Amino acid sequence: MNMWLIGIFVLFIHDVSDCVLILGRAYRDYKHLNKIVIKTIYLLGGPAWVICRIFLLSYCCVYSSLSSAYYLVMEKETFSPTIYNLILVPGLFMGFMLSALQVLQVFWTYYIIKAFL
Repeated sequence: MNMWLIGIFVLFIHDVSDCVLILGRAYRDYKHLNKIVIKTIYLLGGPAWVICRIFLLSYCCVYSSLSSAYYLVMEKETFSPTIYNLILVPGLFMGFMLSALQVLQVFWTYYIIKAFL
């Protein structure tokens, strides 16, 4: 399992959604604030947050890590015992940690949506 590749993808999708929200927060602190610009930035930031952190994280990371661990468990006889023992525990650990991160993302998204409304 290339766990560093999943880690880079998680870092990338978090940075994309954070950049838009930080831009809005920085503009909010600007001296000559324009309400239309700040609302436009926040209207772009909300969907970027949901798309990156809910859909991309769940489909591309959580689902793929858990399905590959499931495939590894179900097809145990096709792998050598050494490779099976080396991959199973880190693969399950990565899947469960990504699942916990997904639960946190849903929790934070609830509060962001609540703040927008």
